[in-house]
Amino acid sequence: MIQRQIVQCCKLVPKRFFTLSNRYMGPLYQKYKITKLEDLNKIENIEDIDPQLLKRLIDERTDTLNSENELKMLKELTEEQNNIRKTTLRPFIRPAWVLFLMSSTVYMGWQFYWWYCETHRKEAELKSEVDTLETELDTLLDEKKNKPWYRRIF
Repeated sequence: MIQRQIVQCCKLVPKRFFTLSNRYMGPLYQKYKITKLEDLNKIENIEDIDPQLLKRLIDERTDTLNSENELKMLKELTEEQNNIRKTTLRPFIRPAWVLFLMSSTVYMGWQFYWWYCETHRKEAELKSEVDTLETELDTLLDEKKNKPWYRRIF
């Protein structure tokens, strides 16, 4: 007898109520319009709810939370990559300046030393040239003094 009633009830219910979207929706859905997990607050007794509906709502909420967490994680990763890109050269700026200042100081020191050695070498070279010219001039003047006075005129 019960089986006949169930069969008769099923025959009276149109097929559109057995589609995937409406399969889990029972009388509580029609009364409270349960579409989200938060809508379960409206119901006094949770035992009246179809477990499949509960499972589907929990799965949907879990999927949304997972996607939100993934988006949050992606944002954090992009921010971290941007920070890494911004700070990759930052630790090397001060050592680069120190290296630049030290190398320029060393270069200037060696340049001064080279200039000092070069001037002393040039000075010695010019002094020897002046000495040779002075000796030549002295010899020419001595020759001129040794000549008689009438020969000096012509």
